[in-house]
Amino acid sequence: MKKIIAVLCAVWISISTVCATSVEVRSARALYAKKDYVGVMENLKKAIKEDSKDVEALFMLSVLYYEMNDFDNAFKYIDKAIKYGKKDPNLPIYHGTKASFYLESNDTVAALKEYDFAISLDPSNKYVLLDRAIMFRKMKQYDKSTAELKKVIAMEPNHQAYRGVAQNEYLKENYKAAADWYTTTLENFSDSYYTYILRGKSYLMMKEYDKAFDDAVSAISTKYFEEASHLLNELVDSTSFDSVMAKLKNRVEETPSKLISENVIPNLYYNYGKVYEAIDIYSSTLHSGEANEYLACLYIADCYLLAGEYDKALAYCDSAYAVDPKKMRCWRSKLRIYTVMGEYDKALATADVLLEDNSNSGVKRLSKKALLDKKSLLDKKSEIKQLKGDLQGAMDDLEQSCAIAEDNFDNLKKATLLYKMGRQKDGELILNKLLEDQEFVSGRHAKYAYALLGQKDKARSLCETEIAEDSDDYFNIACTYGVLGEYSKGLPYIRKSLEKQPTYIVDILVDFDMEEYKKLPEFWNLINEFRPKKR
Repeated sequence: MKKIIAVLCAVWISISTVCATSVEVRSARALYAKKDYVGVMENLKKAIKEDSKDVEALFMLSVLYYEMNDFDNAFKYIDKAIKYGKKDPNLPIYHGTKASFYLESNDTVAALKEYDFAISLDPSNKYVLLDRAIMFRKMKQYDKSTAELKKVIAMEPNHQAYRGVAQNEYLKENYKAAADWYTTTLENFSDSYYTYILRGKSYLMMKEYDKAFDDAVSAISTKYFEEASHLLNELVDSTSFDSVMAKLKNRVEETPSKLISENVIPNLYYNYGKVYEAIDIYSSTLHSGEANEYLACLYIADCYLLAGEYDKALAYCDSAYAVDPKKMRCWRSKLRIYTVMGEYDKALATADVLLEDNSNSGVKRLSKKALLDKKSLLDKKSEIKQLKGDLQGAMDDLEQSCAIAEDNFDNLKKATLLYKMGRQKDGELILNKLLEDQEFVSGRHAKYAYALLGQKDKARSLCETEIAEDSDDYFNIACTYGVLGEYSKGLPYIRKSLEKQPTYIVDILVDFDMEEYKKLPEFWNLINEFRPKKR
C-alpha cells in the first residue's frame, strides 16, 4: 500500500528529528536515502546489538522489514519498539505503524484496535489520522475516512488530506465534489502534478472532456507522463481517437511542445494500433538526433512487435543495447518478443539474464521493488514453461514467486497448473479455499474458479452478468469460456478486448489460456483483423 509506505517514511524522518539518535541510526537514515538497504540493515542491527532497547532503531528496522514484505519480522520489531517505548513521545506513531502492518495484512479488526489506541494516546497525531483514514477507505467507510482527513486539514494545509477527501468523494461517485477538492489541492500545492491526473478522471466521469484533456496535458510535462497517456486513452474511449488526436495536434500548433509532438502523439498512435504512423515519428526524431536514442529504439521495437515484424523488433532491441549495454529494458523487450514468437528457450534464457541482474543489484540491497520485480520475472518464467509444456518447471518457478509474495491470484494460478498436471484433487482444495474468501468471490476471477470446478452454470452466469470495463475484463471472460470449452462464446469477448485496446494482441498471444483458441481459424482471423497491416 504505497500511501502507507509514504506516511511511514515521513514518520521515520519526523521521529529522527526529535529522538536522541545514535551514530548507527544516523548512518542508517543516510543510507536509506541512497536506497542502500543492506547498509541500513547492518547499521540498525549494530545499533540494536549495542543497545537492545534503542527504540528508534527497532522502529526503523520494523519499517524496513515491512518494505521487504517480511511481516513476521516487521511485527517482531514494532512490538519491541512499543515495549521499550512506553514513555516515548512517539508511542502513538508506533501503534499507528503496527496498525498499518495489520491493514496491509488485511486484518482490519486488529488495525482498527491499534489505531483507536494510538488516537487515545494522541488525538491530534496527523500521521495516525492519515493512516486511519486510509483504513476506513479500504473498508469503504468513506465518510469516516473523510472525517479523519478533515481533522488533519483543521490543523494544517495537508496535501495527502486534501487529496484523500477528493478520492473519497470520487469513490462515492460525487465527481463534482471530487474535482473541487482536487482543485483546492492544486491551489494549496502548485507542484502537485499527479493531482491533475486525478482531477482529469473526475472531469472525465462528469463528461467534461475539454477539462479532462487540459488536465492530461498539464501533467504531461512531469514524471507522470505514463499516467497522463492513460488518461488520454480513457478520453479516446469516451470520445474518439480522431477527436483526441486533433486536440493534441491543435495544442502543439498553439504552443509548440516536443514532448507532445515526439512522445505523446506517437504513443497514442501506438496504443490504437497505428504503429507505422508512430514509427515514422520516432524514426524522424532518431534521424534528427534530438531523441533519447535508447528509448526511441525500444519504442520502435514495440511497434514492430505489434505489427508482427519480429526480426525488425529484435534488431531495434539490439540497437538499444548498443547505445547503452548497462540498461536492462532492452532485455525485457526481447523477452516479450521471443515469447510471442514461440522461441521459448530464448525467452527463458533472456529471463535468466534479467534475474541475474536483479540478483546482482536490487535484491542484494533488500529493495522491495527489486523483490517484486524478481517475483514478476519468476511468474513470467512459469508462464513460458507452461507454454513450452514443462509443467513441473512451471510449478517450481511459481512456488519461488509465491515465496516472495502470495495473493489469491497466485493461488488461482497454482490450482490451474495442478489441474493441467493431473492433480485435480489438489487443485480443488485450493479453489474451494479461495471460494471461502468473500473478496475473491466478489472479484473478477471467481468465474474462472467455478469453471475449473465444473460448476458451469455458475461460471456462465457470472460471464453473462459481468459489467466489463476494460480489455482485461473482456479477456478474462474469454478465458473462462475457454475453460468451459465454449470457444464460440469466448471469441466475441476477445474481439471486444481488442476493440478496447488493439495493443492487447501481444498479451493474448502469450497467454497459456489461449492455446486451445489458437487451434481455431476464427481466432487467427481476429488477430489478423486487428494487427496493423504490414507496409
